[in-house]
Order: sequence, then C-alpha cells, then structure tokens
Amino acid sequence: MYTSDRRELYVSIGCAIESLRVGADFAGYGSTLQYFPVESSSIVAARVRIQSGGPVRAFAVPALLRHAVTRRTSHGMFDPLRPVTDAERGAIARAAI
Repeated sequence: MYTSDRRELYVSIGCAIESLRVGADFAGYGSTLQYFPVESSSIVAARVRIQSGGPVRAFAVPALLRHAVTRRTSHGMFDPLRPVTDAERGAIARAAI
C-alpha cells in the first residue's frame, strides 16, 4: 500500500546511511551527514560525506560492522504458538540500549 508520507522509504534510507557510516567508522574515516540538503527536492533525502581525517563521530562503534555483514532478516510469519521469552525480551532491551 502506498502512503504519501514515504515513511518506509525514509526508514530504509536511514538504515542505509547508518550502515555506510558504520563502514566508514570501521575503516577509520570520518563522516558528516546532512538531511534534506537540497531545498525543494523530493529526490535528495540526505548527503553523506566520507573523509580521511574528517570528523569522527563521538559515538562511533566500528565493531558493529561485523554484525552488519552477518545479520539476517526473516520474512516468515510470526508463530503465535511460540511467544517471545523473557530472556529474549531482555536481550532486545539490552540491544536497544
């Protein structure tokens, strides 16, 4: 279903941007990000600059790259007969922190 606010599109672009910046962190490059850099453009959502010796993010976690290359997405149906356990809920909460 199409929605005019493009929410899913922007979420996926945000994920791609973060993956790009994690890769830059891992390689020791700095990066800067500017959202909607071209006024009145509905095409350019962000501009990312990767620079040797550029500004390094204070919260950069280059170790995340090893997780990015091994992550998997399941498009299967949720199994209502297998509820999420308390341990799994705790792991999700810790990951978010």
